[in-house]
Amino acid sequence: MWTFLAKQCELRLATTLFNGQSFTWVQTGPWHYTNVIEGRIVTLRQVDDGPVHFQIGRTIGATESNAEAGSSVVLGALREYFQLDVDVRELFAQWRRDDPKVFGERVPVGSPLEGVRLLRQPPVECLVSFICSANNNIARISQMVQTLKREYGECVGKLDLTTCDWIQPVQPSPAPPTAPATPSTPTRTRKSDAPAFAENIDPYATTLSSFTFHAFPTISALTAIPAPELEEALRARAFGYRGAYIAKTAHLLASHPPTWLATLRAPETPYLVAREALLSLHGVGPKVADCVALMGLDKFSAVPVDTHVWRIAKRDYGVGGKAKSLNAKVHTEIGDAFRKVFGERAGWAQSVLFSAEIGSGEKADAAAERALLVSANVSPEKWSASMSPEKRQLQLDEIKMDEVLGSVLVSADAACLDNKAEVMVVAFHLDTLETSTEVTSKKRKQ
Repeated sequence: MWTFLAKQCELRLATTLFNGQSFTWVQTGPWHYTNVIEGRIVTLRQVDDGPVHFQIGRTIGATESNAEAGSSVVLGALREYFQLDVDVRELFAQWRRDDPKVFGERVPVGSPLEGVRLLRQPPVECLVSFICSANNNIARISQMVQTLKREYGECVGKLDLTTCDWIQPVQPSPAPPTAPATPSTPTRTRKSDAPAFAENIDPYATTLSSFTFHAFPTISALTAIPAPELEEALRARAFGYRGAYIAKTAHLLASHPPTWLATLRAPETPYLVAREALLSLHGVGPKVADCVALMGLDKFSAVPVDTHVWRIAKRDYGVGGKAKSLNAKVHTEIGDAFRKVFGERAGWAQSVLFSAEIGSGEKADAAAERALLVSANVSPEKWSASMSPEKRQLQLDEIKMDEVLGSVLVSADAACLDNKAEVMVVAFHLDTLETSTEVTSKKRKQ
């Protein structure tokens, strides 16, 4: 059963989940995103930037009674994770008043970025994920994080395909009243039949049927292995020097009191104090420290600075333009400039401008839908943006796929020409989460 989480104006999943804040979510279907929350497999759904709903999948050892009890726990956890108590519309309106020239023009009223939220992540997950981010890109960071979960996190279970409401059974045509029964012909009329026919209608399903979800590993799980052995194991899995950082930081955290990160997260701990403490950890420089402070420790005035934010600062705010490198001094100057404009939630404003700069999530789902349609030889003109979510879902369900794309589409860009549609597909293979690029050309029905 799908449970309401947020209005369309309050949260935009496609951008919020994939703009470089979190690396633990997996897109499990058009408009569907899945992760482990509070030890449960949780899928979020948002169609056409409509309301956001969530559903809890069946997990190992789960019963109907504790599944129902878990719904309220997951709802509370999701509200906290997305900070839904914060009025994002008022926040954006205030930033437009404070900064009409930059924020007002880059994120106007009605922009797809209006629903971008700052994620409040578990501190350990946030810290280890951003240690993986050093000199890295989002796709590879995601691969590393999923490897950590798979190798050292608790196994929660497989996604029950009945959760995926984009997988619909193929209804057989009604037989004439006089036609004899044909018991030897299988009929597919229940969602429980999904694995039997999903491969014929959707590229996500065949891979998801074998993908196992894991929770993020705890510090105790990581430190159950001696640091040198953990480092060696991570290096063997292409973590490079980050393997040493993760191993050493995990063991260093284990030597601190169990409440050390919680103390840094406490409101009475100033931002600069938390930042200095984070800088004492292996693999944590100014940018990573600010990422963790902002998204894991509730220090909302922290402003992470990378090359994209540096470019924004130089171009739009006249800060950091004379520096030849992004050193600690420039990092502080840019952070101070953002805090002067946007106040105590400067880090949130920075994440929105960062998303605008890189174009994160604005076209991902729509393009993935177009790729599916082109693969099925359906003219994009028939896929009207004015369709209701229900009608759009029905049309997608009725598409019979010509071929199976054995990967999960994360983003695609379809260019419809006179005689063909060229589709660039960036795929996440869920069994290994390796990235690949595939270019497909298909003639479109005239």
